[in-house]
Amino acid sequence: KHAAELHKQAIVIDAHCDILIPIADGKIRLSDKVDVPDSTTLEGPQFSGIAKGAMTQFSSHALYFGTIGQYSIPLFLSGGLTVQGCAIYLEDTQLD
Repeated sequence: KHAAELHKQAIVIDAHCDILIPIADGKIRLSDKVDVPDSTTLEGPQFSGIAKGAMTQFSSHALYFGTIGQYSIPLFLSGGLTVQGCAIYLEDTQLD
């Protein structure tokens, strides 16, 4: 109870979030809470031709859904989040 009260009074900052890519891709809107299917009951699409490396360590479910379902304004509000910092990533071809 004491911890919950402290949390309500605190400024809560999440300094890194990768949700902007699915938003930019039109997969989700930040205003909508999205329930992602459980990875044990639904597998995302199978990907072929992915180069060997770090990304191949993720399941196809994780590669497809990524951070979808982890971030939304309703989740921010229910979790008491005050500030959200989003990561911005550009491909080299987008730098111009």
